[in-house]
Amino acid sequence: MGKKVLKSPGFLAFLGLLVATYCRGIAWFCRWKTEGAEHIAPYLVGSHPVIVVFWHARMMLAPFAWKSRVPFFMLISPHSNGKLISRIVGYFGIQSVFGSSSHGRGAMALRHLLRCLRSGHCIGMTPDGPRGPREHLKEGVFMLSYASQCPVIALSFSTSCHKKIRSWDRFLLPFPSFRGYFVWSVPIAAPTMMQQKEGFLEQVQGALDGVTKRSDHLAA
Repeated sequence: MGKKVLKSPGFLAFLGLLVATYCRGIAWFCRWKTEGAEHIAPYLVGSHPVIVVFWHARMMLAPFAWKSRVPFFMLISPHSNGKLISRIVGYFGIQSVFGSSSHGRGAMALRHLLRCLRSGHCIGMTPDGPRGPREHLKEGVFMLSYASQCPVIALSFSTSCHKKIRSWDRFLLPFPSFRGYFVWSVPIAAPTMMQQKEGFLEQVQGALDGVTKRSDHLAA
């Protein structure tokens, strides 16, 4: 009975609102600075869709980096935690696309994401989620960028006061802080040939690692 209550839509809605309120409080309390704002600026006006990637551990305040009315969709796993995340990001105007290779819904999600990009919308994804390995890039981002011919840009955030939870992803839980930083990478052009997969994935991995280290360094 307890598990049914925890997974019920009503409880998820309540918990989602609670977490979203906490996120808003942290985002409001911090003095935010953005590095690499010029890299994301062209995509905030709806001139061209982009694929935003960030590690699973750095998703909590990622919605606050998207300062645009351009529709934004996020790929989310269909498991129970994913449903909670969907509730949370929904409060920030982000729409969810459910899909995961581990649940056999990867192809369906890819088609949905492609439709979003071709309609001019932007999307976000955690390429090491939903179960890891931690900060290890999966191939889905290559397939999506190759099929849509949309560039990829990496994002990370950090705050001067936080805790890294002992979860598989070492999730960064921000606390009320004096300083917070968003860091955007240089956009990575979409691959035009399947043979470019290895090099493209190395570029995206390097960009994600780079913005993560940079945001931590700035907030330290």
